[in-house]
Amino acid sequence: MLSAGLKLVPLTLLIMAWPLVSRRAVARAGIVATAFTLILLIAAPIYPWVNYRLRPIGGPHAPYHEIAEELTRLWHARFNSALPLVVGGYEVAAYVVFYSPDHPKMYADFDPALSPWIDYPDELKRKGYVGACAPYAPECIARLDALNPAAEKLMVTVTRQIGDVKGDTMMYQVRISPPVQ
Repeated sequence: MLSAGLKLVPLTLLIMAWPLVSRRAVARAGIVATAFTLILLIAAPIYPWVNYRLRPIGGPHAPYHEIAEELTRLWHARFNSALPLVVGGYEVAAYVVFYSPDHPKMYADFDPALSPWIDYPDELKRKGYVGACAPYAPECIARLDALNPAAEKLMVTVTRQIGDVKGDTMMYQVRISPPVQ
């Protein structure tokens, strides 16, 4: 609320100084404000593209949307049903849950206390799941393998691309555990 009020400070000062300010100064101030607004409107769509081009690595530029689509596609290709559960470290599983069109449940960080909405371990076995870990996280991979040693093992590679700019290519260790029929 405070920042909204501070935006009115220049207008308040202008109104208080109205007898001291000429119409010509007010017109110039209006022209300058309009010019800055137009410059910002023109730059607004350009800035994210330049930012991505200069820093396409990690953070908001990581291929989270792409890994979610790929894991969902892999599940659909094998079982022709919606992806029910995603297992893995929070940093991967949360993005898959968010970006997957199926919006699966998340079993986060291999801790039932962090995922009380899942009937652990029965629901994982009954519905099946897709698990994903970064290859540089051996503890995550070991915990994923311990859930179902017979799960299908894959290495999935995804790359984020915005326009003609390619970002990081990231690899994930993936485990697909089928539902119990």
